[in-house]
Amino acid sequence: MTIGSIFRPILELCREANADVSDVLRQDGLTEKSLVDPETRLPTERSRALAKRIFAVLGDPEVGLHAAERFRLEDADLIGYLARHSESPLDALEALPKYARLIGDAALCRVTVAEGRVELCAGLTGGREPLPEAIDFWTAVIVRAMRAITGYRVRLLEVRLARPRPRRTAGYRQAFGAPVTFDAEESALVFGEAELREPFHDSDPSLRRILERHADDVLGALPEAATLEAQVRAAIRRRLTHDPLGLESIALDLGMSERTLRRRLRESGHTYRALLDAVRAERAVALADERRHSVAAIAELVGFADPTAFARAFRRWTGSAPHEYLRRSQAN
Repeated sequence: MTIGSIFRPILELCREANADVSDVLRQDGLTEKSLVDPETRLPTERSRALAKRIFAVLGDPEVGLHAAERFRLEDADLIGYLARHSESPLDALEALPKYARLIGDAALCRVTVAEGRVELCAGLTGGREPLPEAIDFWTAVIVRAMRAITGYRVRLLEVRLARPRPRRTAGYRQAFGAPVTFDAEESALVFGEAELREPFHDSDPSLRRILERHADDVLGALPEAATLEAQVRAAIRRRLTHDPLGLESIALDLGMSERTLRRRLRESGHTYRALLDAVRAERAVALADERRHSVAAIAELVGFADPTAFARAFRRWTGSAPHEYLRRSQAN
């Protein structure tokens, strides 16, 4: 589940650009008001699909960066308040891995501190493919938030983005003010450690403890994350290109028998075939949207030896033949 309030900066950008997304929202049974309600939580795949449709309406290749300019800490709800009342910027960053699920069930991040550098890596659980625009948005949002709570004292050393290199990169240099690398293995922000360790002069430890207790209560009330689903999806993604994709191979990767994995998936309401299909579909569409791969290459990269079988699957996923989808994508 993903909190709907993170869509507020994107909707604000839509209004400024006179882009009408009411039909897009209506298809999901939503209005602008209901979407940004702090209590609204959308299933991960539904949130991703909604964002993709809104980005398509805007038609702005830098929509993630531009939406981030309109972000406020309050849009992150409880995590935003925790960041504002942390002991230090580093304390705020180090809380993210623990409380990432308050933003969305699929949110995944880790923080490492070494040799004067603080590295925040972010992505999605279960081998899910983040939208390039979403990668731009979240990395720029984190930088904007860190600058806001430090009074622009934070020193950003490096940015690595797990998204294809865009045609124009000037907007990224302007947004981050640091060297940016594209096509990275994972998205990461690297900050100078010294500035992040400087304590906030107006921090309130008592308020921070109250907020943490509330955050822990909210986490405890959330439905249990689909950890087995995430593990299976991640194992499929690792094997997708060349390795065997049978259930037996995935079970071996996860340290259990094929029979046990099948039973546990059934008990959690999933099937291996459906998860394999979902990972393949997500990866195939992401590769097609990159506009730099042939149909044959995409088929191979998502584990199809038979191009005809891939074409049938792609039409089922998107409603279009792969060649048609690529032609439309390249025309946009």
